[in-house]
Amino acid sequence: MTKAVRPQPKTIKKALPMNKLKHVCLTVIQLVKQAWLRPQTVANAREQSRRREVVRNEYELDRLDRLRNPSKYLGK
Repeated sequence: MTKAVRPQPKTIKKALPMNKLKHVCLTVIQLVKQAWLRPQTVANAREQSRRREVVRNEYELDRLDRLRNPSKYLGK
C-alpha cells in the first residue's frame, strides 16, 4: 500500500497568501470588466425597452381602431 503524500505545513503556509492574492486580482479584474461594460448594458436595456414600447403601441392602436371602426373588421 502506498500512502498519499501530504504537503508539508511550510508549503501550505506559502501557498495561502498566493491564493488570496490570486482571488483578489481575479475579483478586481471582474469588477473592472463589469464597470467597462456597464454603459453598453444600460444602452441595450433602454433600446430593448423602447422597442417593446413601440410594439405595444402598435397593438394598442390596432385594438383602438377595431373598437372605433368595427365595420372595417367584420370579416376578420
